[in-house]
Amino acid sequence: CLLTDMYSRYFHLLPKDRPLNVFDIGANGGGLPLSLLSNGCCMETLACVEMNPCTFSRLHFNIRQNVPAARLHLINAAAHHSDGTLSLALGKGGTNDSIHTVTSAECRDAKIVATRSFDSMADECFGGKEIDLCKIDIEGAEYEVLLSSEADRLQDVRLLIIEIHPHARHSSEELLTALKNRGFEEYCREQDTSDTTSVHVLK
Repeated sequence: CLLTDMYSRYFHLLPKDRPLNVFDIGANGGGLPLSLLSNGCCMETLACVEMNPCTFSRLHFNIRQNVPAARLHLINAAAHHSDGTLSLALGKGGTNDSIHTVTSAECRDAKIVATRSFDSMADECFGGKEIDLCKIDIEGAEYEVLLSSEADRLQDVRLLIIEIHPHARHSSEELLTALKNRGFEEYCREQDTSDTTSVHVLK
């Protein structure tokens, strides 16, 4: 996030005349907001969501130490189709953590993890305000989140960067069609080197 232009190549699409409202779902260690900060972007409201408690502790430190957002929301939860809980076996934290996989080699005991819907988090963190940038990288759970009936606040997102992964029951085109039905237009897409994951930027 910091040493390459994986996100910063799209920052020119963001407003320049005011601080930003940023929603980072699957924030990991906080690379996106740190990249925004290092590129001179100010944030009015920043909401970061990370499900693994170990990863969340690193996110919490990195953001609290470095990002001077006026309103800061750090949420230790799994983005999902509704508010609730899941029982997951989670390890020390990494970029491949997913609600669809079990990493029992690192952690023998399942943990109860809170789940939050898109609308629930957006209402809590942004109220009725526009969200200038929403990044979603949640290793396959994007289908549960965005195909849910609790994703109406997507209409307030101006720029969406999403990594779309393979799913057992849904296709990437199904998800993209649902987003286009909500008013999004695809700005660009990039295929990952694995040829199974793609990054999409929608306005």
